[in-house]
Amino acid sequence: MNGAGGSNSSQLPHHHHHHHDHANNNRQIEMITTTAAPPLNNNSKECKKGCCSAPPPAARPRVGLQMPPEELVQQEPSKILQALFLITRLGEFSLHDTIIQAYKKHLLQGQSSSTTWKDILRQTFAENGVLDGSFGDGKHTILHWASKRKDEPRFVQFWAQFISIHAKTDDGTGMTALHWACTEGPNLPIIRFLMEEARKDTDQPSLVEQADSSGCTPLLIAAQYGQVEAVAYLIQKGANRNALDTNRDSALHWAAYKGNADVMGLLLYYDVEDHQQQATAPDVYGQTPLHLASLRGHKTVCRYLLEHLYNQGGRVEVRRILQKADKNGRTPEALAKHKERVAVAAFLNDYTRN
Repeated sequence: MNGAGGSNSSQLPHHHHHHHDHANNNRQIEMITTTAAPPLNNNSKECKKGCCSAPPPAARPRVGLQMPPEELVQQEPSKILQALFLITRLGEFSLHDTIIQAYKKHLLQGQSSSTTWKDILRQTFAENGVLDGSFGDGKHTILHWASKRKDEPRFVQFWAQFISIHAKTDDGTGMTALHWACTEGPNLPIIRFLMEEARKDTDQPSLVEQADSSGCTPLLIAAQYGQVEAVAYLIQKGANRNALDTNRDSALHWAAYKGNADVMGLLLYYDVEDHQQQATAPDVYGQTPLHLASLRGHKTVCRYLLEHLYNQGGRVEVRRILQKADKNGRTPEALAKHKERVAVAAFLNDYTRN
């Protein structure tokens, strides 16, 4: 993140939600209502992440079948998969399960008893691009979409039997399903499930420390999206609290940038415990968390940070952070003025004088 008005070459992680025209599969799926789920992001100029300006969630459409499941499972695999994918994203798990049970019965007809239906299913999924994410939008696996269904963990549990927990998106962000799960809240059952599954696979690097293409671990993503429960859980499970992204921004920088006082409070507590100086550390643009909270106009977070620094190092520490200039030579107050954050600029000016 670069709040100083300079260019930011690294793409900050965000989801690209693609809404496909489902007209080609309306023979077996009927969208009973026409309300589409909103995209997660609505990229604005000010916040490169864009989630700040996302519209309120629309009602989830009801997804129903236009033909009996027994008939659907006799269609070509791509038709069945289209139905399963749409239900995973928008529908009820009971409908998904009904199709799977009908499909199981259909697949086992005429098979030798030594073949398990799960093996046949895995082979069908592999042949149709489900495992590598090439089926659907070609950029995200269905496990990624399932990880956002905080209302229904059974979707993730189903797809994790077939798709690698470590699979990353192919949309330029390189995120795992755990990254995606950390954008939704409260989503602890799914986050916990993904982490427990990943632990079984000892050949793979730690899922909780997997960075996306911007260098963000799931902890940094949870901090960006203000998911305080996820932040607490990840830390409790041993996530590196001092992880930095490619711009050398910590979870604390992100919490300040997003103005989330709850996440900030939690991270400041650990910052003291770790004897770290993330609260005053500059990122690649020379900006501390106070710079970032100032340029975004988050007065409560600015106050929180300054009180924390006063408790740690008294007036000397407070004065030092208020006078600290970024790479463009701007102090937090100057940056607030530059961004026309009038209330914050006035607040910092008063604080500097006292």
